[in-house]
Amino acid sequence: MYRCGVTTGSRVGEVFEIRYDTKRMHQGGVEVDVEGEGLELSDDGEGTVRVKVTAPGVNATVVISPR
Repeated sequence: MYRCGVTTGSRVGEVFEIRYDTKRMHQGGVEVDVEGEGLELSDDGEGTVRVKVTAPGVNATVVISPR
């Protein structure tokens, strides 16, 4: 399991990506979740989780775990 703490800035709509290994570690894919608010997640199934800021100035945690 991977946990990434995030404090959002003032720009709603800003996006960053978290990459994961689909060949060696997460061949079956991952599950993504947010603890808290202010982030929207999408997993492309090919090794990239896109994290979009939906609320400014909040603390949240991105949780990525293998399926």
